[in-house]
Amino acid sequence: MNYLNEIKCYLKIKISQILMRYPTHHKPLKIQHAPKNKPKVLILGIYLEYRENTFNHLISAFNQSTACAVDQIWVSLNPKNSLKDNQAEYKNHANLILVKQIFELKPKFTILNEILEEVDISKYDYLVFTDDDIFVDDNFLDAFIGWQQHLNFCLAQPARTRTSTADNTFVVSRPWLNARETHFVEIGPLFSMHKSIVNELLPFDLESPMGWGYDLVWPIKVSASEKTMGTIDATPVQHSLRPQGAAYSTAKESVLMNEYLSTKQHLNFREACTIVKNYSKISFLKKSFNLF
Repeated sequence: MNYLNEIKCYLKIKISQILMRYPTHHKPLKIQHAPKNKPKVLILGIYLEYRENTFNHLISAFNQSTACAVDQIWVSLNPKNSLKDNQAEYKNHANLILVKQIFELKPKFTILNEILEEVDISKYDYLVFTDDDIFVDDNFLDAFIGWQQHLNFCLAQPARTRTSTADNTFVVSRPWLNARETHFVEIGPLFSMHKSIVNELLPFDLESPMGWGYDLVWPIKVSASEKTMGTIDATPVQHSLRPQGAAYSTAKESVLMNEYLSTKQHLNFREACTIVKNYSKISFLKKSFNLF
């Protein structure tokens, strides 16, 4: 049975990788709630130069936003020390795209903390943290931020497409829903933080430098701030280019997560994966319920 599951997982990844290489098969997302007052959005991403990635696709897709004022900072992990400029700046319209290279492997959230120390994040309405192995549809950022703003989620994630890899089925898109208010926003592959919750959630706690366990602590902090969080099903992302955890030791991170959570007030996994409120496309499904 284990062999069968491994084969199914392998085939799912390969099929998804093929689909991701043909973006013309994806239709532009409908912007149901256009962002108001042109919010300022900072994209913070890390990409692995030594692995297959969707960096070029993402940097272009985010920069196509017309309803948001977008800046991007990307960190290139380049441990093989290839001969490239250490920093490069690109101007496209009013948007700044900054790409920085580092030549040693560091944990994801250690890198993000270092970048956050160099940036005046107070001028941004939303901070969007992204990995380098997802595919987004046209209009993604405007549609996603529009929904987050409309629903007043201080912390939000897009759902994953049904062909994505996902250890947790709770994050998979539910086609009958536009969004869900939940107690769970995963640490990747992409999540967005509104400025109203930044002081409570940043800097990232480096007791768990790869972020494992944050998504069980965050709902406690969000609730204490009397704010809401959730998943946007209307703007799913494709996440299947690489298997989850392929770039680091999951066993080591599991140990660090348990140590981290032992000192923090947090929800257990089942408590976190709860729907508080549905935003349904179908009227008779407005009532909250769980399909766990």
